[in-house]
Amino acid sequence: MIIIRNRLTDQVLLEIDSLVRADLSKANLSRANLVGKNLSGSYIRGVNLTDADLEHADLSYADLIGANLTNVSLRGVNLTDADLEHANLTRADLRNADLRGADLTYADLRNADLQGADLRNTFGIYTIQLERDLIIAHASQIQIGCEKHSIVYWLEYYKEIGEKHRYTDKQIEIYGKTLELIKLLFTE
Repeated sequence: MIIIRNRLTDQVLLEIDSLVRADLSKANLSRANLVGKNLSGSYIRGVNLTDADLEHADLSYADLIGANLTNVSLRGVNLTDADLEHANLTRADLRNADLRGADLTYADLRNADLQGADLRNTFGIYTIQLERDLIIAHASQIQIGCEKHSIVYWLEYYKEIGEKHRYTDKQIEIYGKTLELIKLLFTE
């Protein structure tokens, strides 16, 4: 038996035997501790998971469309082939997460940490490895190295940012042209 409690009030939110392919669509999982749990194939569409801890959980093939994952710890989580369309991942910790084949179309990734995440074959996000740093581009944010900004900000300040991080003039030029290409990718 798995009991999910609210961390602040100790109120029981959910009691279930198995989370695999579970329908959690009516649950409030805000602040839930689901570390290492197997939620593979679960229906979690639109669920509030704000401030939850899902480190090293298995969310492969999970339906997380429109879920609120604000400030959630997803470090080392398995999200292969998960559907995260329109999910709110603002300030989510996705370090070393496996996102292969995940759909992040229209997801909000502002200030999310994607360091070390496996983004191969991910939808709605582009990765481009240039000479110095990997570019992780999404409609809501572009990360180059440790800097995360909107495309508008990058296009205005990429030269200053590049100089600050000691890029060569040639590298700055290449990154600037790549940012222009990224802008085209996200322009409708």
